[in-house]
Amino acid sequence: EKIDALDICFGNAPLDDLVKKHLNLNYDKDGTLAKSGKIDFALCDKILQNQIFHSKPPRSFDRSDFAKILTPITNLKINDALASLCYIHAKAVAISLEFFNEKPQEIFICGGGRKNHAIIDEMKKQLPNIKIRTTEEIHLNGDAIEAQAFAFLAIRKIKNLPISFKNTTGVSENSAGGVLYKN
Repeated sequence: EKIDALDICFGNAPLDDLVKKHLNLNYDKDGTLAKSGKIDFALCDKILQNQIFHSKPPRSFDRSDFAKILTPITNLKINDALASLCYIHAKAVAISLEFFNEKPQEIFICGGGRKNHAIIDEMKKQLPNIKIRTTEEIHLNGDAIEAQAFAFLAIRKIKNLPISFKNTTGVSENSAGGVLYKN
């Protein structure tokens, strides 16, 4: 009957961007580079004071919303920058969960971040009372979930059912959103 949700932070994208820019790699395989880095706790905690991490739900972000906020991270050595981003990511999840009276028992990670052991390990440290699992652990393909979600939203749109909700994105009223085009 009621959906509560919010965007939390930047996901894996800034990590991939840094690795591409500095090492010409598409991603940090298994989070190996991040795991070898040292977290700059002072810098991370300063970044985490930014209001974007503490704004009340509903809220919705775009990856560009974090570009300026994360700029100081780019001054660190690549491994330290990646480790620090993993820490910020995990802390952002912990901060966001403070908005809910009831905490989840489990969090399932999908997409590229689920393959980054540094992100997963940091989430386990920051959320010791919550089981952190990948979607594969419940027999779901973590690479396909986003595509499946958009297919689900498209079907809801075709049926004129809401895909955007007041309690999730902050729209003024639930909306079927978007326009369908035929080729």
